[in-house]
Amino acid sequence: MALEPLADPPPCPHLIAGRAALARGAWDEARTRFLASLADAESPEAHEGLSTAALAVADGEAAIAALERAYALHLARGRRRAAARTALALCWSARVMRGDAAIADGWLERARDLLHGMELSPEHGWLRLREAEYRAMPALDLAAVRVAAAEAREIGRAQGDPSLEMEAVALEGVAMMRAGEVAEGLRRVDLAAVAAASGEVANDLSVGAILCQVLAAYEAVHDYERAAEWCRTMQAFAARRHVRPVASLCRNFLAGLLIVRGHWDEAEAALAPSTAPPPHAGLRAVAMLGELRVRQGRFDEAEALLRRSAHLGEAQLALARLALERGDPRAALDLLDRCLRRLSPTARVERARVQAVAVAAHVASGETAEAAALTEDLEALATEIGTPGLQASARHARGLVAAARGAHDEARRAFEDAIDGWSRAGLPFERGCARLALAGALAALGRASAARDEARRAGEELAALGAHARASAATALAASLEPARDGAPPGQRPPLSAREMEVLALVSQGLSNKEIAARLFLSEHTVKRHVANILSRLGLPSRAAAVAYAARHDLI
Repeated sequence: MALEPLADPPPCPHLIAGRAALARGAWDEARTRFLASLADAESPEAHEGLSTAALAVADGEAAIAALERAYALHLARGRRRAAARTALALCWSARVMRGDAAIADGWLERARDLLHGMELSPEHGWLRLREAEYRAMPALDLAAVRVAAAEAREIGRAQGDPSLEMEAVALEGVAMMRAGEVAEGLRRVDLAAVAAASGEVANDLSVGAILCQVLAAYEAVHDYERAAEWCRTMQAFAARRHVRPVASLCRNFLAGLLIVRGHWDEAEAALAPSTAPPPHAGLRAVAMLGELRVRQGRFDEAEALLRRSAHLGEAQLALARLALERGDPRAALDLLDRCLRRLSPTARVERARVQAVAVAAHVASGETAEAAALTEDLEALATEIGTPGLQASARHARGLVAAARGAHDEARRAFEDAIDGWSRAGLPFERGCARLALAGALAALGRASAARDEARRAGEELAALGAHARASAATALAASLEPARDGAPPGQRPPLSAREMEVLALVSQGLSNKEIAARLFLSEHTVKRHVANILSRLGLPSRAAAVAYAARHDLI
């Protein structure tokens, strides 16, 4: 949130000096000056200045207390517009600094009442902007968001308030992206970010809000190069102005980039809180650390962290990945369905991240048709946006579907393309996972030597990252592809039960879990458990790898 510009103060030296200190980012000096002004004579302007200094150092309670007193003084003096401005600041502070949506909504309604019937002012624009952010956007009413943001933008332009205008432009861009107008949405977000970074937007918290929007936008389209560029801009701004809430958010975005780029030790350091962040920033850090633990294979720790932040969309998605890693694709699909219900049907970019995981979950459940439909959506979006990360995600999904259908050469080509795309995007974990999948496809094609080489390389890459569970799966696959030792019977069987051998034979024929259940007169849940046991006992990562192992060792 951006606090609205302070009202012109009366000719009080401490108040004037305090405002000058705010302009320089000298928060402690500003606080001292405003306290001195209040000691001389209480004024709402001094309380508002004190709240701005407190917000800059993330002292939310002091900021809210000062704003509440300013509001009461404005109201007592009959200053409805100033009281509305303060009510809007209290709305933002309650939501961001306390995480209290109900109180925030109350202040929003109070501001609306105060401004009713008054001449148009910047406060009317801020009211429309907060209504869009806190009501229309959570309700996925993207049309309402765009209308309100456009109104706020025009009010900001007409009233000479660039902070309002550019925050509205950024929100309008995000709404466009969620509505499927990705290229135009990114253009709007970039426009606002350039204005913020160039000094056109003077309000520090508005600059932080706009830069957060642009970072989230480029993360959503998997353009991590551009996201990294804007993250550096945000870091420089936070360091120059010493705005602690912006610094906390910046650390979270930086940690997210470090995670996907494979710098996991640095990510952990960035997530360690050196200051008390706003509640939503702290919970997002917890969710991100949980996501990192999933990648590392530290599943119990991951679950504990993600349950703490489970109401966040990113935590729900990470919990779905965790369920998939633990061999429970049905639980993963339930979580992914919950994630998708929270997103607008037109939010194609945000849905793509969920759909990529859903493809893997459907394949693991033997639901190839569902996985194929989602893959087509991913491919259409990747063609439209064209970023290497999205293209790699779509090609990986295509490889999973092809492998599930027994089209292993098509899967090989798709996984090779995914590896190239993940390399261009600079995402080593995803590249290692694609290489492991490529090894399974090569094994299924009977190209044991090439499969073994890819599995070994995948194991080395994943182990270097610290992705121990995936690295172990790669090592196990490579070991399963070693030539039989001299004298060892080629058909020597692993410790599988007769029923598991029967299930493995049907898996090798390309049957889904549902089809196997019908063939053997079992429940689908029982078949899923048998498949999980087979993979566990053979130390293999996928159905395709199990089929290749079985064929090589004459188990079927």
